[in-house]
Amino acid sequence: MSGEFIIFCYHVKALRSKHQLSQKQMSRIMGISVKSLSTLEAGMMPPRLRVTVIFRLSEHFHLEPRQLFMPDEL
Repeated sequence: MSGEFIIFCYHVKALRSKHQLSQKQMSRIMGISVKSLSTLEAGMMPPRLRVTVIFRLSEHFHLEPRQLFMPDEL
């Protein structure tokens, strides 16, 4: 996996933790299954992950999409 993808996975988990969200709550925000979220948080690419996940996260947490791929941006 690319470095940007690993950073994205880290930010997903960090955002969930920071906002004290369960995996079920975060998966609803992202529009994916809990299983896919778990896979993503483990640093792996879940099947059929869509780019809309990035936009849903950035909109919900009031971030620029690029921030999800850059170290030390959150």
